[in-house]
Amino acid sequence: MDPLSMDTPIGSLESQIDMDPLSMDTPIGSLESQIDMDPLSMDTPIGSLDTYKGLSLVIPESEFYLKKELEGMQKYKHLWRLCDNCVQLNYNRSLKQRQDICEFCYYHLKMSSLDRIRLSIDPGTWRPMDEYMFSLDPIGWDDSEEEEPYRIEIEEPYLLIPGTSLLIPDTSHPIDEDMVSVSLDPPIGWDDSEEEPDQDRIEEEEEEEEKSYKDRIDSYRRETGKIEAVQTGIGLLNQRPVAIGVMDFEFMGGSMGSVVGEKITRLIEYATKNRLPLIIVCASGGARMQEGSLSLMQMAKISSALYDYQSNQKLFYVSILTSPTTGGVTASFGMLGDIVIAEPNANIAFAGKRVIEQLLNIIVPEGAQETENLFEKGLFDLIVPRNSLKSVLTELFELHDVPTLMEISSRMPPENKISMLPKNSISDAR
Repeated sequence: MDPLSMDTPIGSLESQIDMDPLSMDTPIGSLESQIDMDPLSMDTPIGSLDTYKGLSLVIPESEFYLKKELEGMQKYKHLWRLCDNCVQLNYNRSLKQRQDICEFCYYHLKMSSLDRIRLSIDPGTWRPMDEYMFSLDPIGWDDSEEEEPYRIEIEEPYLLIPGTSLLIPDTSHPIDEDMVSVSLDPPIGWDDSEEEPDQDRIEEEEEEEEKSYKDRIDSYRRETGKIEAVQTGIGLLNQRPVAIGVMDFEFMGGSMGSVVGEKITRLIEYATKNRLPLIIVCASGGARMQEGSLSLMQMAKISSALYDYQSNQKLFYVSILTSPTTGGVTASFGMLGDIVIAEPNANIAFAGKRVIEQLLNIIVPEGAQETENLFEKGLFDLIVPRNSLKSVLTELFELHDVPTLMEISSRMPPENKISMLPKNSISDAR
């Protein structure tokens, strides 16, 4: 609107606010109809001004402070991290010093692959392998396509005539279509009546589902700064050369696609050729469904390479299971280690709790898929806290006579002595 002054004609004011001309003779009622408001007078109580046509015009004090608190949390959320177990806030700087272990309940939080490499590998000795290998879209996956609902066709029942091999239709008990159906009800004891749908979360999931596989991969690359869900390479662990692969749950749930399987297989083959001990840190939701049967084939490919490494070459493989490790990773190389180590409170399973409950219509007890319960069933060899992992691995290597770099060099002829790590070795994980 243009600036107004005392000299502004009344007509120009009326034209700017797009209203019919007003005059001293205009009835109050017509004015109320033009601005669509109930009549107000000097006798109107102050309290009635808080609402207008049934809608509150005043923000409750609790909602106001809650909004301010949420704005403050968003502004400083990079400084703190919420524990998944005790729901306490941990200061990020001190949390990194404790290897992402909650200072209140000692729960092991999720850890990135870069931090795990720094945790185990000596500084200045990490050299990555196949770091620029990335996934394509081998089967042309498209999440936007809607699949036909699964239908079950019920065949007409037959009766066997006694003493013969003849079958006749059974019409004595006609099929009730209301009774023959696939049960989609939640398991017994499931109560979601108190849960209200989160509209923002639903919209985010719908947007995520509409992305193509290529777009989704590109999105995870931008968010995590990583190219794939596993990092492989060689380095020194307390002066002992090792080949190590570390999966990262931040990248698409650590799912195993063709590139993940190929990188791990190449790592195993390199360790076999150079007779290096092998460590694989697992953190995955299983095979990557966007690559179909190609992702399932990685289970056999990795297991085959491990068979040659362990059975034929008699070399030492340590598998470290972190939370979560499920699906095809658990069913293949995750459980094939000569020594299988698990972190405390980790979720280890083949099928997740929700899938089991919905498929079998049963209740999975709390903690049934956690490390401590599975250790009692004999699934693991050791439960090792994160801050003791490097020392435990060192003891295992000493027990299995894994030589240090100096011992390897002393056994070689002087003319053939080479350093395992070249001068251009990377000091820190990328």
